[in-house]
Amino acid sequence: MIELVLASQVLADIIENDISFKKALRKAFPSNKNSDVSKTVSALVGCELRHHFMYEESLKRLDIEVTNQEKYLIFLCASNRFFLKRLDSEKVSEYMHSVFEKEKLDYLITAIDTSGSFADAVPVRKDSIDYVGLRFNTPKWLIKMWSKHYGRGVAFKILKKNSKQIVATYRSNEILDSMEGFDGEIEDFEQTKVRGVYRYIGTKPIHSNPLIQNNELVPLRPIYKDIVDRFQNDLTQEVSIYSGADDSLFRELLIRSKGKLGINVVVPKLGERAEILRQIRLSNYKTVNLFEAKDEIGFKTGISHKQDVFYVFPKSSSFDKIRVYPDYLIHFKQQYIDSFIAEQKSSLETSSKFVNDGGLLIYLVDTLNIKETTAIINDFLAKHEEFELVEDKQLFPFNEEDIALYYAVLRMREKSND
Repeated sequence: MIELVLASQVLADIIENDISFKKALRKAFPSNKNSDVSKTVSALVGCELRHHFMYEESLKRLDIEVTNQEKYLIFLCASNRFFLKRLDSEKVSEYMHSVFEKEKLDYLITAIDTSGSFADAVPVRKDSIDYVGLRFNTPKWLIKMWSKHYGRGVAFKILKKNSKQIVATYRSNEILDSMEGFDGEIEDFEQTKVRGVYRYIGTKPIHSNPLIQNNELVPLRPIYKDIVDRFQNDLTQEVSIYSGADDSLFRELLIRSKGKLGINVVVPKLGERAEILRQIRLSNYKTVNLFEAKDEIGFKTGISHKQDVFYVFPKSSSFDKIRVYPDYLIHFKQQYIDSFIAEQKSSLETSSKFVNDGGLLIYLVDTLNIKETTAIINDFLAKHEEFELVEDKQLFPFNEEDIALYYAVLRMREKSND
C-alpha cells in the first residue's frame, strides 16, 4: 500500500533525520500535497507521533528484533487499526503479510493492541509517572518539571489539554482594503471576546475557506491582540520588538499599523525568519525596519532613539506548540532550555536600554516553565530598580485563552526632577 510505504518514509525522516513533520511531508509530496494519498499519510504519521512513546515502550518489552523500517510499519499499522481506521483493514493486512512472516506480524500487532485497556498494552502502575507519560505521550522529565512548578493537579490538566487540538482563531487582515475596519459576522466563524479575532466553527477543512485562501483572515491567537490593545497607546508613533521565535505578535503589530506605525524588528538570525520577511513583502509597508542583532551595539545600528513600547518575544521551550506539532516532543531536548534562558536574559537586558522614561517593556514567552518566566522577570527586577512590574500572568492551555503563554509588562519609572 502506497500510503503505508510513504508514511514510513516520512516517519523515518522525522525520527532519524530530525526533519520536521511539515518538511518531511513536503519532501514526500513536493507537488501534490492536497491529494487523498497525502492527506491519509499526514493523518497516519500524525496519529503515530501522538502515540509514539507508548508504541516504543511496548516494543521494548518484546524479545524480538525488528529493523527501523519494520518498526515504523507496525506503528503506522497499529495507528490505522486502533485509532484512525482510514485504510481498508483487509488491504492493510494483505500488504503487511507480504512484508512480514505471519507469526512475527501477529506477535507484534498483539503487543501494541490498544483497543482494550491502555494498562494492558503497557503494563505499568497507574499511579506512576511512567503510566502518565505514556498515556499522554510526554517525557517523564517534563511531567516532573510541571508537577514541581505548578503542582500535580495543574500538571495533569496541562497533559489532558495537550491531547486536544487548539481552537483555530483568525484575525481580520486590515492590511487589505476589503477588510479594513471590518467588524461584521462571517459565515463559519464567530467573534471571540477580542474584537477583530474570530473562532472557526465550520465543519469543512479550514484551508478551503476563501477568506483564508485570500489572506483576508490570518492566524492569530486572541491574547496577542488583547495585550497590544491594552498596553499600546494608539498615539504611539514607533515601537520595537525583539522577535526570537514566534511571528504572531509581529503580525498583529503589522496589521494594526496600517503602514503608519514605525516598527523596528530585531531578530537574532535573519536567515531563520522567512515568515516575517514574507509578511513585510505582502504588506508593502515602508515603515518596517528589520535587522539582525544580538547585543547593544547591534541594536543601536537599527534603533536610533528610545521607545515608548518595546516587546521582547525571545526563543523559549515553546511548550504551547505541543498541540500544534505532533512531532514537537520528538525533536525537543531538555538541554535546549539553558540556551533559551541565556537568550531570554540577554534580549530583555539589551532591550531595556532602549525604553523611554515611563515607557513599557513587555516580555512574552509561549511556554510553561518558571525558569523562563517569573524567574527571568524577578531576576531582572532585582537588578533594575528603575523598572516596576505593571502586570504579569501565566496562561495555561486549559484556561479560557487556550494557550500556554507567560507575559510580564514592566514600566520604566519616570525620573524625578528633584
